Amino acid sequence: MKFIKITCINLLLLLPLTVLSQLNIDYYIQKGREQLYHYRYSEAIKTFNTVIEYRPYHAEAYFLRGTAKYNLQDYYGAERDYSQAIDAKANAGKAYYYRGMSRIQLYNFQGAIEDFNTTLKFNIGEPNLFVQRGFCKLRLERYPEAIEDFNTALQRDKRIKRAYYYRAISELNMDDTTAAFKDLSKAIDVDSTFTNAYVTRGRIYHQTEKYSNALEDFERALHFEPSNSQALINRALTYNQLNQYQKALDDLDRVIKIEPSNALAYYNRALLNTEIGAYDEAIEDYDQVLQYNPQNILTYFNRGILRMERKEYAKAIRDFTMAIKLYPNFAKAYINRSIARRQLEDYKGARKDEQKARQITQAYQDNRLERLNFADTTENFRRLISLQGSQNLPRHFGNIEKSIEPRNTFSLYYSQHNDNNLTEKLGKYVGDSLITKEMAYLDKYFILGTDRQETQSKDYYMKKTEEITDSIERYPGKAKYLLKRALLKEHTKNYNGALNDLSLANKYTDNQFLIYFLRANIRSKMIRYIKMMEDDTRILNIDMNNSLIEEPISREVSYHDYNKVIKDYNKSVQLAPKFVYTYYNRANTKIENKNYKGAINDFNKVVFLDSEFPQAYFNRGLTYIYLQQTTKGCIDISKAGELGIAEAYTVIKLYCQ
Repeated sequence: MKFIKITCINLLLLLPLTVLSQLNIDYYIQKGREQLYHYRYSEAIKTFNTVIEYRPYHAEAYFLRGTAKYNLQDYYGAERDYSQAIDAKANAGKAYYYRGMSRIQLYNFQGAIEDFNTTLKFNIGEPNLFVQRGFCKLRLERYPEAIEDFNTALQRDKRIKRAYYYRAISELNMDDTTAAFKDLSKAIDVDSTFTNAYVTRGRIYHQTEKYSNALEDFERALHFEPSNSQALINRALTYNQLNQYQKALDDLDRVIKIEPSNALAYYNRALLNTEIGAYDEAIEDYDQVLQYNPQNILTYFNRGILRMERKEYAKAIRDFTMAIKLYPNFAKAYINRSIARRQLEDYKGARKDEQKARQITQAYQDNRLERLNFADTTENFRRLISLQGSQNLPRHFGNIEKSIEPRNTFSLYYSQHNDNNLTEKLGKYVGDSLITKEMAYLDKYFILGTDRQETQSKDYYMKKTEEITDSIERYPGKAKYLLKRALLKEHTKNYNGALNDLSLANKYTDNQFLIYFLRANIRSKMIRYIKMMEDDTRILNIDMNNSLIEEPISREVSYHDYNKVIKDYNKSVQLAPKFVYTYYNRANTKIENKNYKGAINDFNKVVFLDSEFPQAYFNRGLTYIYLQQTTKGCIDISKAGELGIAEAYTVIKLYCQ
């Protein structure tokens, strides 16, 4: 404290503001550290954002923000922040280590190894470094090198359970079951509650047909972790081998109840239902698998076989065709499709499939095709697949629009309670000339935002509409009154009246970009509202008291047709090319129209004009994930979280792991 006082005295006359700012930075760093300590990670990110805004090369702020993101499972964002910390301070050993840990989560194992190699230059005695590097080598199937690292870690500390466990996995991949069994037992000696070790040892017992020992290990794992899906699935496999089908089904049912999107559990239950002749249930389970893993070849093939059993030959052909599309050298799929085609008297197609199957089989026999084809898939009806084999099933993001809501569009609202300076906010994007010409009539009661909380009754809005109507009659030609009345009518879902007022306001302004922007918004809301209604003859607005609002909604705009909305947004863009909210809203409209490429182009424009527009990153990220461009999507979602959208971290946990 004394040193700080002396420093302040020496620099007070020269740099008083700099010293004060430095003290503020220290305060924010300490505040952020406390937030990290209390697990308030989102708050910590905001705090470190403040430091980085003032000091863009502050290594510690990036490092700590990366730690907050890592704990929120935002590994893309964490990797970027650790890289920034390294760039700002090249000898940051901890930043290399934690960037390596982030890269493990992103499956960049070679990059992680390079980071751990650098970290070892700073700290060669830390055994966990060797464990992490060994794990990466294990994932890269460099098993002897991985075992070397685990050996080194255990030489430094013989109580590292993960070193024994990972060494056992390496040994299993080298077919050394005896050594693996010993290491798993040692891991359990170190930690008698180590569920993964019990599950893996139980699988060794299962493979060696020691089923009672396998059940004992799975049950121990479940004793310590009752919701462990691996233990439940593997116990189901063992029950299946013992012909205890109901117990096996009960375990798989339990997994699905715990993890409703566990495709492996559905797949195994489908195979088990097939074994016991419950074909309808098996097909339903295969349907569930394909919801989450639409590229699983054997699911299509097995479902096709079941449909053949039910004489649903056309459906079977579709399934075999999908399997062939995903793996063109799938000989047995061609054979079964030929059988189904013969049943439908498509003899030409059947012969063509038979010829193709013979060509593929001959090519394998001649070693012209290196990869094993799925010739022995009927084995799947005699046994359940192992858990390890399921890890290659691809993740499906097709249902993202059902589980995560994009950020809403921006619009202008009229409210009696507003602390924002709208003219200043809009002027940031459109320039003073348009403010002067068009927005001078905007007063403090206008709000630009996405989430409008209705705090007033319908009667309030109707009364305010009447008051503004009186003003319009007294002062004809005043655009601000027409605009206010349009927004009030929009509150009561009187969309036709709102559109008419905007058209009138258009006549009294020199530049109409805001009118087009609002008209597009209201048209879009009207379309969505029409979609919600079921009456095809006359659609009326009904408030919470079931009383009718005077004007019905016109069907002038078809709910399928967003062309008029897009046209208005296009005109607004033409008149105010830097107004980012128009691009953002137009992008959301394009998503509704399934024009995803066009939406991404508009989001690109938004972030080009405003690099800190969180909703644009969030919605663009969701769009990328929906298109299965996962890395791009997760990077955007990470940025949205950094900029304050808390839901981003929910998306990251669901889709970016």
